[in-house]
Amino acid sequence: RRINAKLGQFAYPVVSKNVYEKTENIGKWLNQPVELYRNDKLENEKKTELRSLGVKLTKGYPVLATWEERFEEMLEYYHKNKTFLPKREGPLRDWMIDLVSILQKGDTLTKKKMAKIKETKIEKYLKPEVIYADDNAFSRE
Repeated sequence: RRINAKLGQFAYPVVSKNVYEKTENIGKWLNQPVELYRNDKLENEKKTELRSLGVKLTKGYPVLATWEERFEEMLEYYHKNKTFLPKREGPLRDWMIDLVSILQKGDTLTKKKMAKIKETKIEKYLKPEVIYADDNAFSRE
């Protein structure tokens, strides 16, 4: 209601016990104002309100980060937080979990990607027992 009061008449998401459904409904709810923005039909006041709610408005469509961009993001995260695995759910955490799984299973990465890992000397830190040592989200045997 508060959002509708600020933004006007947009349908708002149905509350559900299922987190996926909530996320999907919020995405559907945001489609209308985002499309208006992309077509230069969204009022400035509503743009400001959406941005204040954390919505990133762009004319283009979202693009997934490349492996190299995620790798650089991982290194920046490590230098700032002294750990490779973010505590919060998100794209970097998901990428890290996938990377550790790939390396643990012995699946192959391209030579260029493996060279980047070896060049930064972080391979020993990308093992499950190291990455998940301080992470309560993973149960350990």
